[in-house]
Amino acid sequence: SRDRSFERASSVGSKATPRSGNGTCFYPGKLLSMKDKEEKTPRDLAVKKKKVGCEMLLLEYEEQYVLPKRGLLSRAGRTCRDLFSLRSWKAWMGMTGHDLPIGQSPTFPFYWMTTHILLGGIFYASVFVGLGFGLSVGDDLLLDKLGLHLFFLVAWSAAWANLYNVYKTNPGVLDATRRDVVDNSSSPTNATCQLLCCSRSVGYPKDKVSAEMDAVTAELRSRYDDIIESFSRDFPSQEKRVPLCHTCRIVKPLRSKHCRVARRCVLVFDHHCPFVGTTIGLYNYIYFYLFLVSFCLMEAGFITAWIMFLKRSKEFPKGTFLMGGYFAMYLIPVGFMAFYHTTLLLNNVTTNEQMNARKYRYFWDEGGRFRNPFNQGKVRNILQRCSPDRSSYELSSGGDMELISGREGDEERQPMLSNVV
Repeated sequence: SRDRSFERASSVGSKATPRSGNGTCFYPGKLLSMKDKEEKTPRDLAVKKKKVGCEMLLLEYEEQYVLPKRGLLSRAGRTCRDLFSLRSWKAWMGMTGHDLPIGQSPTFPFYWMTTHILLGGIFYASVFVGLGFGLSVGDDLLLDKLGLHLFFLVAWSAAWANLYNVYKTNPGVLDATRRDVVDNSSSPTNATCQLLCCSRSVGYPKDKVSAEMDAVTAELRSRYDDIIESFSRDFPSQEKRVPLCHTCRIVKPLRSKHCRVARRCVLVFDHHCPFVGTTIGLYNYIYFYLFLVSFCLMEAGFITAWIMFLKRSKEFPKGTFLMGGYFAMYLIPVGFMAFYHTTLLLNNVTTNEQMNARKYRYFWDEGGRFRNPFNQGKVRNILQRCSPDRSSYELSSGGDMELISGREGDEERQPMLSNVV
């Protein structure tokens, strides 16, 4: 694990890593507390150079090896402060522009989403139907609206099923068996990371998709090695340069992108969505879209029951009005997302491509006019996203996979330097 690696690196020449009388681990603590000629520690340098991910990692180690052990109340207070910190939210949502610390994924929004879906279902059953806590009684209950309750139950269950599928399905990760994201669940971490972050330490299940990704990765890595070797003989011009990912050591297929959160290239990369806890790509996009649709249907059923309940109530229920209104407001952002992704689905475009179309040369013809070579018509676009295959990211050119270079290949030009303080 990274903690054992850190201790080995920090205790070279010693047989053990002793602790001082106050519980501070001496050798890692000494390294973390060392200062340069400007009296700056490693974390100070990370702050100075705006390496947020590195700063969070060093802070975690300082709490483990340098600072006194925190009590439960202290850790809870730290968690509360982080919840109201814009800096923490940017890191959790992958908006810092840098990779997060190894083994951490910004999944607090995922916990937020799942908790509210669960609470919404409990609220519906207890207030509108009278089950469970039985918060409502008498004529206010909607016991005669069986069809509405079944509609909400089906939509609520579908939302959970699609959320599970989008989270567990391999999105099209190239080199999904890499182990640079390690399991740190047994190591003591700071309160916020321990409560709000998780890692996919064992990769994705060995299913048909993962087997195909292993084969595609091997093919792309072989081409990468051949191209790197060819540089010694003839360095290509900008027009003939093939986009490479030096982190994953592969030739980058069309429509792929190196995800800063997953730390891997993803086929037909759409975006990383912290609210579903994973990256959206080729194979789990359809589940993500169905999750948005089922969530909107669930909200429609909830709002209908909420309005009917308010009309039936003899006295205006302020608590039900406020809580129901709070849950109903989720329809606005999710409904917008569902509409937005419907337009993307019909035109066979990803979020990444729509936002960065100027970066991708395959969208522009010789006259500088926009054209989408993957647009096959509304019906075929939908069918291709429902049943994706290699044609989703390949353009046939004499039977070979066509890779069109562009400015998108520059993002991995210096991946190691971007992670160094």
